Amino acid sequence: SLPIPEAQLDIFLKLNKLSKEMNAKLIISWTEYTPPNSRYQWLKNWAEENEIEFADWHKKVDIIKKAIPDLPVHNPHSAVHYRSWVNYLIAQSFAESIALNEHTTTGFSGREDARSAEADTLRARQ
Repeated sequence: SLPIPEAQLDIFLKLNKLSKEMNAKLIISWTEYTPPNSRYQWLKNWAEENEIEFADWHKKVDIIKKAIPDLPVHNPHSAVHYRSWVNYLIAQSFAESIALNEHTTTGFSGREDARSAEADTLRARQ
């Protein structure tokens, strides 16, 4: 049997085609966090090979878990719902990808340029 993301490949391909037709940037990720996670890594690799943006939130969770190993990731009532701090990091990863893509379509390139442009925008608003 195929890994779950690979079994969903047709859907990812359709989403990619649709995003190109709409002149929109596709950003994908995988929601499972159980290190090591081959499904997450498979989809991350596939996204990179196909030049699709991947919201990589695992790194952020790994840093927090390393600093606070006993901090729970999942809610006690369910194995599939994350604690709010994890959901925040997932959302933050997507927000960073969106900000990066907004800036790259306006002439910026790379995360550092996007972050620099964000900082300039925030300073200008103050």
